[in-house]
Amino acid sequence: MKRGYTAGMSPKKKVWNHSLELAVTWMSGLLVLFIANTTLFRYYGASVGDPWFNYLLAAVILTLVAVVTVKLRRYHKDVLLANSRIKRVDGMNGEQFAQYISGIGCKEGWSIELGPTEASGTLLYLDKDETRMMAVLHTGKRKLTRDSIAAAWTRCRKHESAAGGCNIWYITNSSFTSQARKEAAGLDIHLMDRRVLIESLAKTPVVPLFPAPAKKTGKK
Repeated sequence: MKRGYTAGMSPKKKVWNHSLELAVTWMSGLLVLFIANTTLFRYYGASVGDPWFNYLLAAVILTLVAVVTVKLRRYHKDVLLANSRIKRVDGMNGEQFAQYISGIGCKEGWSIELGPTEASGTLLYLDKDETRMMAVLHTGKRKLTRDSIAAAWTRCRKHESAAGGCNIWYITNSSFTSQARKEAAGLDIHLMDRRVLIESLAKTPVVPLFPAPAKKTGKK
């Protein structure tokens, strides 16, 4: 049984946005000044430029809130991209991608066997206790179509006589068309597109890449 490799799986990167830190610092400082100017300073008759200065502070603070919100979203996206190592995946072919994913699966306790590679991707067999799964690993830029889903299903039926008793996944660094998603739903194939893949890879090993599904019995 072939095992996945883990070479080059370096610790996840730490990403920090200094402009975000500066914006949060300014927003916090101005908020404190605004609260003090409208409460404590006003109580002692020392409020600065009341009320126009308070209006100006409020406008600046609201602007900074909007800026911080946008920067936080970008920061979150940057962290996900860095920790997922998706750029490394983009440089892999189907078999290399399958080996990379199998390395992660092995760490999660799955017994893994690498299957054949065809146009639709590389097959991966996963076993853990009484749970059995099959995954088709694909890399590329084009969207996967309904035909791709049908081809993957046919391959699973061909290489696994009990494929109907397994959980089947189709994992890609690209995306699926709407018709492909409908086809997969009808065949009970779980899809993992680029967005989900990035999020899933970024969260490993804290969150398993392959959550243990309901146990099914099917013999190989």
